[in-house]
Parts: sequence; structure tokens; C-alpha cells
Amino acid sequence: MRPVDIVSGGTIVGEHGTFRADIVIRDGRISGLVQDSSAVEGERLDATGRYVFPGGVDIHTHLREPSKIEREDFAHGTASAVAGGITTVVEMPQADPLVVDVETLHTKRSLAELGSITDFGLYAAAVGQSREELAALQSEGVIAFKAFMCDSSPGYPRLDDAMLLECLEAMRDLNALLIVHAENNDLLQAGLARMAAAGRVDALAHADSRPPVVEIEAIRIAVDLAAHVGARLHVAHVSTPAGARIVAEARAAGAKITCETCPQYLLLDLADLERLGPYARCAPALRSRADVDELWPLALDGTIAAVASDHSPYRPEEKDAGAENIFQAALGLNVIQVMLPGVLDEGRHRRGLTLSRFAELSAGGPAKVVGLYPTKGSIRLGADADLAVWDLDREWEVSREQLFSRHPWTPLEGRRIRGKVEATIRRGELVYHDGVVCGHAGSGRFLAAVQPAGKPAGRRGIRA
Repeated sequence: MRPVDIVSGGTIVGEHGTFRADIVIRDGRISGLVQDSSAVEGERLDATGRYVFPGGVDIHTHLREPSKIEREDFAHGTASAVAGGITTVVEMPQADPLVVDVETLHTKRSLAELGSITDFGLYAAAVGQSREELAALQSEGVIAFKAFMCDSSPGYPRLDDAMLLECLEAMRDLNALLIVHAENNDLLQAGLARMAAAGRVDALAHADSRPPVVEIEAIRIAVDLAAHVGARLHVAHVSTPAGARIVAEARAAGAKITCETCPQYLLLDLADLERLGPYARCAPALRSRADVDELWPLALDGTIAAVASDHSPYRPEEKDAGAENIFQAALGLNVIQVMLPGVLDEGRHRRGLTLSRFAELSAGGPAKVVGLYPTKGSIRLGADADLAVWDLDREWEVSREQLFSRHPWTPLEGRRIRGKVEATIRRGELVYHDGVVCGHAGSGRFLAAVQPAGKPAGRRGIRA
């Protein structure tokens, strides 16, 4: 890992367009954007002919520490992240044990501080704790709280509608953000029972057990309750165009509600579920090609605030368990390293995605959702020097040999992609360069939002 003081010769990609400038870095922050840096002394990274984006901000990861089972960990997961142009992750509370109180939060934070290469934030689970317990977690720096509306994550109690309303009232009073996994539990359980009664265990039975209406109805309820009480809400991994539109309508009416989608819902469809079987099982399920095509315009027009990985790289044996019965396969996909290249390639070459909109989807937008912007997610004076240098013309094929995950598989294996991350810089330090992760485990910093998400924050908006 070496410091970088100047990134020269590149084309800068920001939220509002592209421009030619050299980036001068001091003390880990951007101190200058200049046309000619030849008189500036220091370590130089030549980005001539390349495009320089804000480092990606992934606000939905499952790196699974601590864990009784060797799944992913902070060291491998964040090595994969920097190789994919990501410099900040925000980690979900699933772990052994689940992050539900200050003690379990401290355990997870200590492991992240030992292993993370990226800077990182942490979520806590909302499972019906008292307001005092939620406030204690907030005071310890959790960026937001996560609730399930269905029984889908083992060991993670769901909130029914009454509990969700009470939780949203607490979020409002704490000025905290609630993130929801939105699937209607009654409809989901009925779908699972319907598949069991029909004797269906094929790959497509997974999608048929949790069709789009399962997500749409849950989003409708969560959005209505959040708007009713005036709480801040973020809907995770939206897979349906109708669900995203519900969020957009509430937001247009003044509600403080955002949503994200994931690469699997922009790149894969039911044919991939049928082809890959357990290695494409996730929740929500993959959707039809028509849904994919309809979701893209909502990512382009700002309805969807962020693209996030929902990175969940289970062990191969946990996926292979579903070879004969899809419902025995663990729910989750390994996508963090290939997320941004896959989305940029598809979006730029086939969907009309501009470079500046990609910068917003991958960095600025997610940073705003969780209150880390503009220190994270932007290229401007005073921001952290988190940068990804891309060769937009380089063509390559995704293979497991390139992956840094602890369990190197991905549903995007074999995909041809145009556009590759050449270098990743985190706070002025080179952490990835041309196929080599050079960042040190444990060099990432803990981040905590201390003001409402979505509002511009200076350095005081983050504490490390």
C-alpha cells in the first residue's frame, strides 16, 4: 500500500458531468483539482486515457463476521470490494450473534477494524428493542437500523405491521434511518406452502413462491407507515418496477423514503435462475426479463437512489445443497467485485446510462442515503480521496480465478464485460492496482453518520 499525492492525466467523472483535471491529495483528502500538476511534488499515479470516478459506496453487504461458519469475512470481502472500485461498505447486522445491542456491535466493529480494507459503517438489527436500546446503539455510531418484514433470514426475527409502526415511530423520534427487507410474510408463507403442496422443488419454484406481489405489497405497507409517522425509510434490494414507483410517489409527496436495487435485478432474470439453479437463489427472487427491462429506466431517472450488492457469498456446499431441491440452497449471491463493472457495461452500452449517472448510482447516491455524503461519494475539495480509475475500453471475461472472495464464485461468471477498474485509491492510499490488492487488512476506518442521511455533510458529518 503506497500513498498517492497526485492523480494526473485522467478525465474526472462527477455527478454533473465529466471534466479534465489532475487531482491533488493531501492528508487523505482532495486538496486540489487543477489543470496542470507538473509543479506539484509527490507520488503520482498516471491516469492518462482513463476515467476517474468517486470510489464506490456499497450500502448493503453481508461479510458475516463473527460467524460460526466460515463464510465471507471483512478481509476477503473488502479485498473483493476494492478490486471492484468500491472504497466504502456498510455492513448488515447478520452475524453470530446478530447485532442487536451495544455488546454485539462492539464485537462486530472490532473484527471489522482488524480486517477491513475499505472504510466501513455498521447497521444494527431492529427486532423489537426498546427505544432506550435503539438510542444506545445510535450513540455508538450505527449508521441505520435494519428490519425484516418476513421470516427469511434465519435467526433474525421479523417485525409484524404493528411492531413496524412502533419501530418507525422510534426512528422518527431518534431521527434515525430504518432499512427494510420488504416481502409480505403472509404471501410468502402461502407461496412456499403452495410449492410444497405441488411437490415443486425446481429452480423456478423459488421465484414462483415469492412472486412480485410479495415485494410490492410489503413496500406499500412500509411506505404508508413511514409516511404516516414521518420517519426516514430506505427500501433494500428492490426488484420490481412497481415497488420502486411506490417509493417514488411517496417521495414526490414529501416522504423521506429512498430505495436501492442490486446488480442481480439489473443483469439477471428467470432464465438465469433456471440455468444456475442454487447459485442464483436470492431474496427477493430474480424477475422476468420484462421486469428487468422496466427497472432500468427507474435506475436512470433517479427513482432508484443507489445500486448495492447485497453481497452474500455462501460456501459452495451451502449452495450445492439446493441442486435437487432449490429451497435447500442458501439465499444470497457473490457479486461485490463484479457489481460495478457489470452495471456500467450493461448500462453504458445497452441502456443509455451516462457516466455521471453511474457515478451517482454507485457513489454519491448511496452516500447520501446513509449520511456520508459528500465526504464519501464525491470528487470535490475537502472530500476523502476515494477514487476508482477505470479503463472504459478494456474487455474481459469474469472468472472465479480473478475473485478475492473467500468463496470465489459468482452468478456472473463467464460474462463478457467492457470496462475494468485499473486502480482504487482509499483516502489517498493505493489499495488495488491492475489485478493486485495492495491495501492492508485493518487499514479501513469506522464511519458513523451523525446527521440526517441525504443532507450534505462536511467533515463534521462523519466521525472516524
